[in-house]
Amino acid sequence: MSEKHEQKSEFVLEGQFLGFVDDTLGKIKYIRLLTISGDNVQIKLKKQLRPPAISLIPGEKIRVFGINTSNYYTGENKFKAYQIMPLNNDFKQLINLPKAKILVCQKSGCGKRGGKSFLWELQKILQERGLLEYVSIEYTGCQKRCSQAPNGILQLGNQQYNLTQPQAIASFLENYINAYPNN
Repeated sequence: MSEKHEQKSEFVLEGQFLGFVDDTLGKIKYIRLLTISGDNVQIKLKKQLRPPAISLIPGEKIRVFGINTSNYYTGENKFKAYQIMPLNNDFKQLINLPKAKILVCQKSGCGKRGGKSFLWELQKILQERGLLEYVSIEYTGCQKRCSQAPNGILQLGNQQYNLTQPQAIASFLENYINAYPNN
């Protein structure tokens, strides 16, 4: 297909997941979607969305976000998904939500200033709010902010937040999950 005869646009499709489709080599690269208008559409998945990264159940209602490439001459449409969201579940079931990281200083200065209780309280609050599965906690060396100890850095995508209160970290994380994607 010649690029000068193509037009790319974003799409959002809703419908019923019919199943995964494999290519000629047996690798799962596509899904089948029965749209609300009754069309049976094959959508290519980005590598990050392919099994085992996602698990969908046939019959499940989903919303698919992606790029559509249309050919003017043939009328052919090629769909490629970059995000899938179940419609019958809450926001926590988003597929392809980038995992957040919390970097916690474990050097002696932070440890003496409440680093261990900070970590314990952080894990407790994240567990209580059901957020623990959406974040990875990593231990670091000195973050060069000893006067603000104990230190934690919350990484959400490309953004970093220097926070010293477990409640603030949990609130930021909750807002991040609620806002992703903005619909």
